[in-house]
Amino acid sequence: MVKKIAQRIILELKDKFKDVDLTQGTQDEEQISINSLDENEAIGALMALGYSKKEAYHAVSKVISQASSLEDIIKLSLKHLMKG
Repeated sequence: MVKKIAQRIILELKDKFKDVDLTQGTQDEEQISINSLDENEAIGALMALGYSKKEAYHAVSKVISQASSLEDIIKLSLKHLMKG
Protein backbone atom coordinates (compact mmCIF):
# COMPACT_ATOMS: atom_id res chain seq x y z
CA MET A 1 0.00 0.00 0.00
CA VAL A 2 2.83 2.39 0.82
CA LYS A 3 4.42 1.63 -2.54
CA LYS A 4 1.23 2.58 -4.38
CA ILE A 5 0.93 5.82 -2.41
CA ALA A 6 4.55 6.68 -3.18
CA GLN A 7 4.04 5.94 -6.87
CA ARG A 8 0.96 8.15 -6.96
CA ILE A 9 2.79 11.04 -5.25
CA ILE A 10 5.66 10.73 -7.73
CA LEU A 11 3.26 10.67 -10.66
CA GLU A 12 1.39 13.74 -9.43
CA LEU A 13 4.51 15.78 -8.62
CA LYS A 14 6.89 14.81 -11.42
CA ASP A 15 5.90 17.71 -13.69
CA LYS A 16 6.36 20.25 -10.91
CA PHE A 17 10.02 19.28 -10.51
CA LYS A 18 11.04 18.83 -14.14
CA ASP A 19 13.39 21.87 -14.02
CA VAL A 20 15.04 20.86 -10.73
CA ASP A 21 18.27 18.85 -10.82
CA LEU A 22 17.65 16.15 -8.24
CA THR A 23 20.99 14.47 -8.89
CA GLN A 24 22.91 17.17 -7.06
CA GLY A 25 24.22 16.35 -3.64
CA THR A 26 27.41 15.33 -1.99
CA GLN A 27 28.50 11.77 -1.55
CA ASP A 28 28.15 12.23 2.23
CA GLU A 29 24.51 13.26 1.86
CA GLU A 30 23.85 10.25 -0.35
CA GLN A 31 25.57 7.91 2.12
CA ILE A 32 23.55 9.33 5.04
CA SER A 33 20.37 8.84 3.05
CA ILE A 34 21.28 5.24 2.18
CA ASN A 35 22.23 4.49 5.78
CA SER A 36 18.95 5.94 7.04
CA LEU A 37 16.96 3.83 4.59
CA ASP A 38 18.87 0.68 5.52
CA GLU A 39 18.50 1.48 9.21
CA ASN A 40 14.73 1.91 8.88
CA GLU A 41 14.41 -1.25 6.80
CA ALA A 42 16.41 -3.22 9.36
CA ILE A 43 14.28 -1.92 12.22
CA GLY A 44 11.15 -2.88 10.30
CA ALA A 45 12.52 -6.37 9.62
CA LEU A 46 13.35 -6.91 13.29
CA MET A 47 9.91 -5.70 14.31
CA ALA A 48 8.38 -8.15 11.83
CA LEU A 49 10.30 -10.87 13.66
CA GLY A 50 8.60 -9.88 16.91
CA TYR A 51 11.04 -7.45 18.50
CA SER A 52 9.73 -4.18 19.88
CA LYS A 53 10.59 -0.94 18.11
CA LYS A 54 12.78 0.05 21.05
CA GLU A 55 14.69 -3.25 20.99
CA ALA A 56 15.12 -3.10 17.23
CA TYR A 57 16.29 0.52 17.24
CA HIS A 58 18.77 -0.14 20.04
CA ALA A 59 20.24 -3.20 18.29
CA VAL A 60 20.51 -1.47 14.92
CA SER A 61 22.11 1.63 16.42
CA LYS A 62 24.75 -0.56 18.08
CA VAL A 63 25.81 -2.30 14.87
CA ILE A 64 25.15 0.22 12.08
CA SER A 65 28.75 1.43 11.96
CA GLN A 66 30.06 -2.13 11.54
CA ALA A 67 27.74 -3.12 8.68
CA SER A 68 28.15 -2.52 4.97
CA SER A 69 24.73 -3.63 3.76
CA LEU A 70 21.16 -4.06 4.91
CA GLU A 71 21.72 -7.79 5.23
CA ASP A 72 24.74 -7.18 7.48
CA ILE A 73 22.79 -4.76 9.64
CA ILE A 74 20.04 -7.33 10.19
CA LYS A 75 22.46 -10.20 10.87
CA LEU A 76 24.57 -8.20 13.31
CA SER A 77 21.47 -6.81 15.01
CA LEU A 78 20.08 -10.31 15.49
CA LYS A 79 23.39 -11.44 16.98
CA HIS A 80 23.31 -8.46 19.32
CA LEU A 81 19.73 -9.24 20.36
CA MET A 82 20.58 -12.91 20.96
CA LYS A 83 23.37 -11.94 23.36
CA GLY A 84 20.84 -10.08 25.43
